[in-house]
Amino acid sequence: MIRVVFWLVLFTIVDAGKILVYSPSISYSHLISNGRIADALAKAGHDVVMFIPEYSSSTTKFIPAKHAKIVRMNNFSSRYDDDTSGGEDWVTEQTTMSFALRLDFEYTLTAMCREKRKISKDKCDDQK
Repeated sequence: MIRVVFWLVLFTIVDAGKILVYSPSISYSHLISNGRIADALAKAGHDVVMFIPEYSSSTTKFIPAKHAKIVRMNNFSSRYDDDTSGGEDWVTEQTTMSFALRLDFEYTLTAMCREKRKISKDKCDDQK
């Protein structure tokens, strides 16, 4: 009986979580869809942070969520814009993507992740 009461009390107290929505700014459509998810979770009572590492400079001022807290990592690299000729138009204009083109795109994203990771690691090392 005590276990039942414990679980009932626990479920009434714990009804929200802390959620991180990771959404690199590859395109407006990614930010819009992830922003909707973040807002829905925030409206449901969760503490939601939407982390947006800036890959495409065209999305810098775009605000994808109204209810979730937004944290941006801007201007850490221009690699995505350089490799994709200015952002999402390059990707969305492709009707089909060859294996080589897809591989180049993956190399670009991998390089962006490495650069972001290096910056994050340096910031963490500075705080020690």
